[in-house]
Amino acid sequence: MVYLKNFLELGISETFNHTLRENGITEATPIQEKAIPVILSGKDIIGQAKTGTGKTLAFVLPILEKIDPESSDVQALIVAPTRELALQITTEIKKMLVQREDINVLAIYGGQDVAQQLRKLKGNTHIVVATPGRLLDHIRRETIDLSNLSTIVLDEADQMLYFGFLYDIEDILDETPGSKQTMLFSATMPKDIKKLAKRYMDEP
Repeated sequence: MVYLKNFLELGISETFNHTLRENGITEATPIQEKAIPVILSGKDIIGQAKTGTGKTLAFVLPILEKIDPESSDVQALIVAPTRELALQITTEIKKMLVQREDINVLAIYGGQDVAQQLRKLKGNTHIVVATPGRLLDHIRRETIDLSNLSTIVLDEADQMLYFGFLYDIEDILDETPGSKQTMLFSATMPKDIKKLAKRYMDEP
């Protein structure tokens, strides 16, 4: 029998453990078991995982552990290929924050009211979940400040490549601090993804 670890053993705090249990989650999936300790240690990571493997929580939980609610800076950025995925990730994060109202998350994607986005970005936003095009738009307008970013996640990187976002992703990465932790999750590892990882990641 394969023994699956619980989240406390992986370094996730009791507050989030309680919320996980409330959502019926008590044991880590293989990707969570492998990824969470590595992410908590601050290392760059490449995770090859398909949707439905618990991949989102594998990066969301350690990110939440590392957020400093006292700081109003954007500390974590999660880039997703579609609005649907960005909203799905945001919903997952909000589920985990029922006992932590001091951490704020904002989804940024095309088709939203830009004025409303700008108002929210001026407030206390710790985590931004965004699609590449709209995020780049905010970066170019200088309406988002990523200078104190400590973590970036590229989720479903192969899909971003498929949708033609490679140059956007490179532009986004070029606008973030060099000292950040970078995570890349992808179901497949095409050549361009490997090149991207080699250029922008530190010994993943």
